[in-house]
Amino acid sequence: MAMTQRKKLLTIFVPLLVLASVVVILVVLVTQKHSDKSSQEPQPSPSPTSSSKRQRFQFDNLFDYKYSPRYASVRWISDSKFIFSQANNVSVTDLSTNTTRLVVPSTVMQNLSASPYWLSPDEQWVLLACNYKKLYRKSFTADYVAYNIDTKQQVEIDPPDETQQIQLAKWGNKGNSLAFVQNNNIYYKPEVKNQTRTITDTGEKHKIFNGISDWVYEEDVYYSKHAMWFSPDDSYLGYVEFDDTDVKWFSYIEYGPFTDGYTKVLKIAYPKPGHANPKVKVKVVDLNKLPQNTSVTPKTTPLSPPSDLANVDHYFTNMAWLNNDKVLVGWSNRVQNVSVMTIHDVDTGTGYQNRRQEVKNGWVDTSTYLQPSPWFSKVGSYYLTPHPFEQGNHGKYIHLAKVNTKENGTINNLTSGLWEIDKIFAFNKEQEIVYFSSSETSARNLHIYSIDVKSGEKTCLSCNLDWAKSGRCKYFSASFSHNATWYILTCSGPGVPIVSRHNTVTNTVEILRSNERLIERMKSLMVPIKRNFNFTSDGYTIDGIEILPPDFDPSKKYGVLFDVYGGPGYQRVYEYFGFRWNEYLVSTFDIIVVRIDGRGQKRRGERFKHAVYLKLGEYEAVDTINAGRYMKTKPYVHKDKLAIWGWSYGGYLTTYVLSKNSGVFKVGMAVAPVTDWRYYDTAYTERYMGLLEDNMYGYNYTSLLSRAKQFANVSYLIIHGSGDDNVHYQHTAQMVKALTHAQIDFRVQYYTDKAHGLIGTLTTRHLRRLLTKFLTTKLDIEETRKP
Repeated sequence: MAMTQRKKLLTIFVPLLVLASVVVILVVLVTQKHSDKSSQEPQPSPSPTSSSKRQRFQFDNLFDYKYSPRYASVRWISDSKFIFSQANNVSVTDLSTNTTRLVVPSTVMQNLSASPYWLSPDEQWVLLACNYKKLYRKSFTADYVAYNIDTKQQVEIDPPDETQQIQLAKWGNKGNSLAFVQNNNIYYKPEVKNQTRTITDTGEKHKIFNGISDWVYEEDVYYSKHAMWFSPDDSYLGYVEFDDTDVKWFSYIEYGPFTDGYTKVLKIAYPKPGHANPKVKVKVVDLNKLPQNTSVTPKTTPLSPPSDLANVDHYFTNMAWLNNDKVLVGWSNRVQNVSVMTIHDVDTGTGYQNRRQEVKNGWVDTSTYLQPSPWFSKVGSYYLTPHPFEQGNHGKYIHLAKVNTKENGTINNLTSGLWEIDKIFAFNKEQEIVYFSSSETSARNLHIYSIDVKSGEKTCLSCNLDWAKSGRCKYFSASFSHNATWYILTCSGPGVPIVSRHNTVTNTVEILRSNERLIERMKSLMVPIKRNFNFTSDGYTIDGIEILPPDFDPSKKYGVLFDVYGGPGYQRVYEYFGFRWNEYLVSTFDIIVVRIDGRGQKRRGERFKHAVYLKLGEYEAVDTINAGRYMKTKPYVHKDKLAIWGWSYGGYLTTYVLSKNSGVFKVGMAVAPVTDWRYYDTAYTERYMGLLEDNMYGYNYTSLLSRAKQFANVSYLIIHGSGDDNVHYQHTAQMVKALTHAQIDFRVQYYTDKAHGLIGTLTTRHLRRLLTKFLTTKLDIEETRKP
């Protein structure tokens, strides 16, 4: 489910995000003249005040991007250069010389059906993924071609098996060496034109994975398909071997095209609570000592886990090179309340424990603490990483840590307070200045900061910008060049987004995307009103936000829709800009949409987040029901017209809330919900619920299948894709069985062959219309604002 974080979330709610925004690639930052690019402060966001001359946000606007902001997206390749694509032309801009050059013309990209692309470290070749085929959340297969920028030569990366596509390909750190994976085996080329060398030969479909993650590691442990890493000088290649031999397969049906008379059975190795997990081995190969016979596999050096984890189920969580001959490896136990970082000599494989974390009544979120790798100092004597630190009587909060790389290295905090850092973006190793985001001003906001590691001096880079001080921008993210000389700053709200480019040496600022056209367009739009609030639930202060109709009248009565997610370590209440399905609803019907961040959510400290441990759904549901009761005290809320909906974990929470039979919510809509944690994967489930044999009560208590009789007094819609590899259709099928046995009236909708995100324009249109009609019909709310 990978429901963490930015990472997870964004993809779990892919349809919402696709509807919400279109990322426009940044073209030539230095030379282009455009009205949307100015060094002057852009006009403020338009007032939400309604007018009889204004139009409302309509259903079709969800798909035409009329009110979507323009962003700037770059992929840094050095401290001054980035690569980007416009109109399918791939170019590189060098900010130090104010020049841009075309590296792959659109004709080549189109002829090869190429996307995505990667530039080699020597900037001579571009690796093109052709005939891309999506697999799971992060993974895909493709045919690969290396395109020479100067000669225009195209070199096919020929794998040993011409009948199968390549599963992963990546450049080394020097020249144009590369490694790739086919049929779960690793292959290596010292240079593009060199003969392919075999690194592993143990790969087996569905069972043994070398250099690439298996399903559960990709989805809920490492959150990436990549499982091999070159040393800084390309002398070594570290990789992981995942052994899924003992992992049970989960099978599901693919119905295929209308012309197919027979279905296909798809299967994946998918570990579930109470069953075997993948085994893992971490290895290093010396690329300077490969056998002369290119088809013979080389000797490898194993990197062993710490002794207390070696003979029990454990996870690999990360690999990062300190230098050319030392590497850090991350491990955790199966329930993920113990995390250990070891540092190894790559020639001998010997290692020592560098950092150990143990948590009682909670978990170690390794995906947050190493994101994706620690930031090492120039000589490798320390690294920077997020880490939980005690804040007096308030428990632990995640802050910026400096960790010595010696055995059992000391851990010192560089930040402190009742707030948390969110992400480390860059580290200037020469000056020892680190750049990161944090919620210091509010859990709803993110600003960008720097800290001088030597002096401890902290500076907010975004707080004093004119568009921040005006209130237009409170939620920032950033993309830094390799040595942090340049960065692109993106404001995501609450006002119309703005993107700017900054230089940390000269302190120059240039507006790249002011979105003035969108500001002008919105002057004729009825803009919904967003209003923050908080309330108390079981002694906890809970943050919330109301999205109100643009012509909100406090003397009227409105229905309320709760838009929920609730997965551990996530967040729904933040200062964002967007026109999505929620904004369509409040613009069209007498409905208010509410979001809350109940217990389990991030940026409120470890106590608040870990409150849900071993009983997923229970306290999130209590907080949501109390939020519903709080809303019912508002004079403008119709007390009998409260509804709730959510997707994935949000679908689970929606169903859980209804199963409490509180009488607060009359309508619920669940998309791709978990219905019993025994059906979900081990890595995610056991992190929060523990082992099945240790917490049978918690698994039984939180199962929704035994609560079907509680749905007698609510209107319930459950939706699922039959091709969901993540939250299997099994969850909904079993819930349908339970509701049927309980003689409950409900509605079910499935989407044939669709995966967890229900991607596709026609599917998305159908889904949004279905949700809208079910909601408004069951709440008896008519369309009140015509186009």
